[in-house]
Amino acid sequence: LTDMPGGRYSQTLILYFGGGIISSLVSTERKKNDETYLSIGASAGVSSLVFASICFNPWSPIYFFGLLPIPGIFFGATYLFYSYAMGKRAEQRIDHMAHFYGAAFGVLYPMLAFRGLSTHFINTLLHGPW
Repeated sequence: LTDMPGGRYSQTLILYFGGGIISSLVSTERKKNDETYLSIGASAGVSSLVFASICFNPWSPIYFFGLLPIPGIFFGATYLFYSYAMGKRAEQRIDHMAHFYGAAFGVLYPMLAFRGLSTHFINTLLHGPW
């Protein structure tokens, strides 16, 4: 991600902090009537970075628990499904929906900020890892 256009580290910082802040704001708004609710946003920032990297290279492996290589696009789809499903469970003390929103920011921001990325993503996805 440090090779993204617009600055070596500035885009990475925008993704990390943007994903964390946006996801916290959305989650806090959703839970505004819950006095015990707290959202910090750091893990959503990480989700944003992971999903941005998937946009640039969807077939690049992500190592699950550091051992099992999984193509980023499959890891991402599974992660989104898991975060959404777990976010619907009321008894959770983890803000899974913030992870989901951070991931969404990690996809939307680069797709809007970098001309041609959506075309690159689709072409890379269609041509497979070969």
